[in-house]
Amino acid sequence: MKLIMIKGIHNTGKTTTVTAVIKELRKRGYTVGSVKDIHFTGFAIDQEETDTWKHSEAGADTVTAIGRKETDIMHKKQMDVESILCQYDQDYVVIEGDPGIDCPNIVTGANTDDLDVKRDSRTIAFAGIIGGTMEEYEGIPVMDSTKDTERMTDLIEKAEEDIKLEKKISEVKLYFDDMEVPMVPFVEAIIRGSVLGVAKELKGYEEGCEVKIITK
Repeated sequence: MKLIMIKGIHNTGKTTTVTAVIKELRKRGYTVGSVKDIHFTGFAIDQEETDTWKHSEAGADTVTAIGRKETDIMHKKQMDVESILCQYDQDYVVIEGDPGIDCPNIVTGANTDDLDVKRDSRTIAFAGIIGGTMEEYEGIPVMDSTKDTERMTDLIEKAEEDIKLEKKISEVKLYFDDMEVPMVPFVEAIIRGSVLGVAKELKGYEEGCEVKIITK
């Protein structure tokens, strides 16, 4: 998995750049995930008085809403970005904002002062409002994310792979007959917690023992 971060001052074209990059990566045949870092302290997707809000108010740490078109898993805490990225298995993850991870990045700005505030040693391009007003700044290309998307994505492809997430060895295996079913860590945690919660109440259970369940 490769990461590309789009960061910059507020209202300088981050989302426009992110959506352009995602579309171009998808056009090139890659699978793509995205992460949006939100600094607004009052932000919450779940709103008061919804059923899922009532679940969390009653004490649920994780609430899942299953709909016909999407499934939303809400953790009632801030997670570190590494833990979040372990939930992804796409070729690329595009991050909007700066959640504090070291990876190649594109900085958006309205002027060079904006760029200087956010740039670092991993910056591969500048974009946003300043795009189209100059060709480069301090040796780094300046691009119009809506017109130079292909060239920008070429740079993203050339950027070295920035992170290798060490996924924990799975403690839960699920099979349908002889076919193993892949699961993200969150689903593994639900199954493991449910099974061990019951098993610990049964006679003969010892901490650290292997627990097997076979059903037909």
